[in-house]
Amino acid sequence: MKKQNRVGEVIGRLKVIGFAGVTKNGNALWECLCECGKTKAIQSGNLKVGHTMSCGCLKKEKFGKGYLKHGLTKTSTYHSWAGMIQRCTNQNHPHYKDYGGRGITVYEPWMKFENFLLDMGQSPPDCTIERIDNNKGYEPRNCCWATFKQQQRNRRSSKIICYQGKSQCLAAWAEEYNVKQTKVLKRLKNGWSIPQALEIELPPKLHKRSKFVEFNGQKLCIEDWSRITNIPSRTIAWRLRKGWDVEKALNTPSRQKYGLSKNLLVGKNSV
Repeated sequence: MKKQNRVGEVIGRLKVIGFAGVTKNGNALWECLCECGKTKAIQSGNLKVGHTMSCGCLKKEKFGKGYLKHGLTKTSTYHSWAGMIQRCTNQNHPHYKDYGGRGITVYEPWMKFENFLLDMGQSPPDCTIERIDNNKGYEPRNCCWATFKQQQRNRRSSKIICYQGKSQCLAAWAEEYNVKQTKVLKRLKNGWSIPQALEIELPPKLHKRSKFVEFNGQKLCIEDWSRITNIPSRTIAWRLRKGWDVEKALNTPSRQKYGLSKNLLVGKNSV
């Protein structure tokens, strides 16, 4: 594939001055001259999406002398902060249209990581930064640490249901009432009210072939009688269809290779 010639392009503080080879993975490298006077070889992809805008001097200026002295650059807290900044300020970021592109901003003091850390603290395990109101920006009163599951429920596309003075997504209601989310959604689409969709518990459907037979004070399905009498369930069902009385159907040994039924007392009065 013919590589794109980036010589002369200006990305942030960088100006592409020449081709610098390829990485071991085959990615093109371009020699760039920074406004500070330093040169640096940068991958083509990082230039294309705007991930790299300088030789590194821009970050040092933005965060001052305290830059990288917090020792948290490899933590999930730092990654959450960096992702937040990119989504809201970098127009080349894949998700910019859903954040900065629709007016989602970052609280000005949070542009410095130390201030963000001071307000939010370090993230709990398996949590990332979350906005409580998806239509507002990243600021102390609108942010919390949340798990992936919690964030999925707070998406703009989530169906919010208001019931008994409380508003939450469909998944949360389903979990609270111990009913399948798909069942609730189907009921609502079929015109059920919210109380009906959440609270009505229908009896479980019986297997279409199950038939209950009452005998000696016990009411069991044919499959259970089969296990007790060691007579195949299809044999019991055939006998009943042919008009056999229950006692005879359950006590007459079946013609199987093991011979007589293991239990011939279910229909007799034991002594």
